Amino acid sequence: MENIKNAEPKMSAGQINFDTRPRNERRKEMLQLKRKKKKLERRIKHVLLGIEFDNKNITGFGNFHLLEAFKQSIDFKGIIRELFTLKKGANSIFSAEDTLDFLIDSTALGHSRFDHTEALRFDPGYKDVKGIDRFPSEKVFRDFFSLFTTGGTI
Repeated sequence: MENIKNAEPKMSAGQINFDTRPRNERRKEMLQLKRKKKKLERRIKHVLLGIEFDNKNITGFGNFHLLEAFKQSIDFKGIIRELFTLKKGANSIFSAEDTLDFLIDSTALGHSRFDHTEALRFDPGYKDVKGIDRFPSEKVFRDFFSLFTTGGTI
Protein backbone atom coordinates (compact mmCIF):
# COMPACT_ATOMS: atom_id res chain seq x y z
CA MET A 1 0.00 0.00 0.00
CA GLU A 2 2.81 2.39 0.89
CA ASN A 3 4.38 1.96 -2.54
CA ILE A 4 1.17 3.12 -4.20
CA LYS A 5 1.02 6.37 -2.17
CA ASN A 6 4.63 7.36 -2.92
CA ALA A 7 4.66 6.24 -6.53
CA GLU A 8 5.00 8.98 -9.14
CA PRO A 9 2.23 9.02 -11.73
CA LYS A 10 3.30 7.75 -15.12
CA MET A 11 2.59 10.21 -17.88
CA SER A 12 2.08 9.57 -21.53
CA ALA A 13 3.38 11.93 -24.24
CA GLY A 14 0.10 13.88 -24.55
CA GLN A 15 -0.45 14.65 -20.88
CA ILE A 16 0.37 17.97 -19.19
CA ASN A 17 2.87 18.08 -16.34
CA PHE A 18 1.14 20.00 -13.51
CA ASP A 19 3.04 22.03 -10.94
CA THR A 20 3.41 19.81 -7.91
CA ARG A 21 4.64 22.47 -5.51
CA PRO A 22 2.51 23.26 -2.46
CA ARG A 23 -0.30 25.72 -3.07
CA ASN A 24 1.15 28.41 -0.78
CA GLU A 25 4.43 28.45 -2.79
CA ARG A 26 2.57 28.76 -6.08
CA ARG A 27 0.38 31.50 -4.60
CA LYS A 28 3.40 33.50 -3.36
CA GLU A 29 4.95 33.35 -6.82
CA MET A 30 1.70 34.45 -8.49
CA LEU A 31 1.35 37.39 -6.07
CA GLN A 32 4.94 38.47 -6.78
CA LEU A 33 4.27 38.41 -10.51
CA LYS A 34 1.07 40.42 -10.06
CA ARG A 35 2.92 43.02 -7.96
CA LYS A 36 5.65 43.32 -10.59
CA LYS A 37 3.03 43.72 -13.31
CA LYS A 38 1.18 46.46 -11.38
CA LYS A 39 4.43 48.28 -10.64
CA LEU A 40 5.38 48.22 -14.32
CA GLU A 41 1.89 49.37 -15.36
CA ARG A 42 2.12 52.32 -12.94
CA ARG A 43 5.53 53.30 -14.32
CA ILE A 44 4.44 53.32 -17.96
CA LYS A 45 0.85 54.49 -17.48
CA HIS A 46 1.64 58.16 -18.09
CA VAL A 47 3.65 57.55 -21.27
CA LEU A 48 1.42 55.11 -23.11
CA LEU A 49 -0.01 56.66 -26.22
CA GLY A 50 -3.59 55.97 -27.15
CA ILE A 51 -3.93 53.82 -30.23
CA GLU A 52 -7.10 54.05 -32.18
CA PHE A 53 -8.15 52.25 -35.35
CA ASP A 54 -10.35 54.62 -37.31
CA ASN A 55 -9.47 53.82 -40.95
CA LYS A 56 -8.80 57.52 -41.55
CA ASN A 57 -5.12 57.79 -40.73
CA ILE A 58 -2.82 55.19 -42.18
CA THR A 59 0.93 55.22 -41.72
CA GLY A 60 3.84 53.22 -42.99
CA PHE A 61 5.51 53.65 -39.61
CA GLY A 62 3.22 51.63 -37.37
CA ASN A 63 5.83 50.92 -34.72
CA PHE A 64 6.77 54.58 -34.27
CA HIS A 65 4.48 54.96 -31.25
CA LEU A 66 6.87 52.77 -29.24
CA LEU A 67 9.79 55.10 -29.97
CA GLU A 68 7.67 58.14 -29.13
CA ALA A 69 6.51 56.57 -25.84
CA PHE A 70 10.14 55.89 -24.92
CA LYS A 71 11.17 59.46 -25.78
CA GLN A 72 8.35 60.85 -23.65
CA SER A 73 9.23 58.60 -20.73
CA ILE A 74 12.82 59.90 -20.61
CA ASP A 75 11.79 63.52 -21.39
CA PHE A 76 13.83 63.55 -24.58
CA LYS A 77 12.96 67.14 -25.48
CA GLY A 78 14.00 68.25 -21.99
CA ILE A 79 17.37 66.57 -22.46
CA ILE A 80 17.83 68.32 -25.81
CA ARG A 81 16.78 71.64 -24.26
CA GLU A 82 19.40 71.29 -21.50
CA LEU A 83 22.27 70.29 -23.78
CA PHE A 84 21.49 72.26 -26.93
CA THR A 85 22.10 76.03 -26.93
CA LEU A 86 20.83 77.06 -30.37
CA LYS A 87 18.04 79.61 -29.95
CA LYS A 88 14.87 79.87 -32.02
CA GLY A 89 14.90 82.53 -34.71
CA ALA A 90 12.44 85.44 -34.58
CA ASN A 91 10.35 84.22 -37.50
CA SER A 92 10.85 80.48 -36.92
CA ILE A 93 7.85 78.23 -36.43
CA PHE A 94 9.85 75.36 -34.95
CA SER A 95 12.29 75.61 -32.06
CA ALA A 96 15.75 74.08 -32.33
CA GLU A 97 14.82 71.16 -30.05
CA ASP A 98 11.66 70.48 -32.07
CA THR A 99 13.63 70.52 -35.33
CA LEU A 100 16.25 68.18 -33.89
CA ASP A 101 13.54 65.91 -32.48
CA PHE A 102 11.82 65.70 -35.89
CA LEU A 103 15.15 65.00 -37.56
CA ILE A 104 15.93 62.20 -35.08
CA ASP A 105 12.48 60.70 -35.72
CA SER A 106 13.11 60.81 -39.43
CA THR A 107 16.50 59.15 -39.06
CA ALA A 108 15.14 56.48 -36.72
CA LEU A 109 12.46 55.67 -39.29
CA GLY A 110 15.09 55.11 -41.98
CA HIS A 111 15.18 58.42 -43.82
CA SER A 112 18.78 59.28 -44.63
CA ARG A 113 18.28 62.33 -46.87
CA PHE A 114 16.55 65.65 -46.36
CA ASP A 115 14.26 64.93 -49.30
CA HIS A 116 13.07 61.75 -47.58
CA THR A 117 11.76 63.70 -44.59
CA GLU A 118 8.89 64.82 -46.80
CA ALA A 119 7.37 61.35 -46.32
CA LEU A 120 6.77 62.18 -42.65
CA ARG A 121 5.52 65.64 -43.50
CA PHE A 122 2.55 64.16 -45.34
CA ASP A 123 1.98 61.15 -43.06
CA PRO A 124 -1.23 61.66 -41.02
CA GLY A 125 -0.49 58.69 -38.71
CA TYR A 126 2.88 60.12 -37.72
CA LYS A 127 1.30 63.51 -37.04
CA ASP A 128 -1.34 61.90 -34.82
CA VAL A 129 1.23 60.03 -32.76
CA LYS A 130 3.32 63.19 -32.32
CA GLY A 131 0.24 65.33 -31.68
CA ILE A 132 1.24 67.93 -34.27
CA ASP A 133 -0.44 69.69 -37.17
CA ARG A 134 2.69 70.75 -39.05
CA PHE A 135 5.99 69.08 -39.87
CA PRO A 136 9.02 71.08 -41.05
CA SER A 137 9.93 71.04 -44.70
CA GLU A 138 13.29 69.81 -45.89
CA LYS A 139 14.41 73.46 -46.21
CA VAL A 140 13.98 73.91 -42.45
CA PHE A 141 16.38 71.03 -41.87
CA ARG A 142 18.88 72.41 -44.38
CA ASP A 143 18.74 75.87 -42.79
CA PHE A 144 19.07 74.29 -39.34
CA PHE A 145 22.34 72.61 -40.29
CA SER A 146 23.64 75.70 -42.07
CA LEU A 147 23.84 77.40 -38.66
CA PHE A 148 26.54 75.01 -37.51
CA THR A 149 30.23 75.67 -38.09
CA THR A 150 32.73 72.94 -38.89
CA GLY A 151 34.72 73.84 -35.77
CA GLY A 152 31.81 72.97 -33.48
CA THR A 153 31.12 69.52 -34.88
CA ILE A 154 32.80 66.32 -33.91
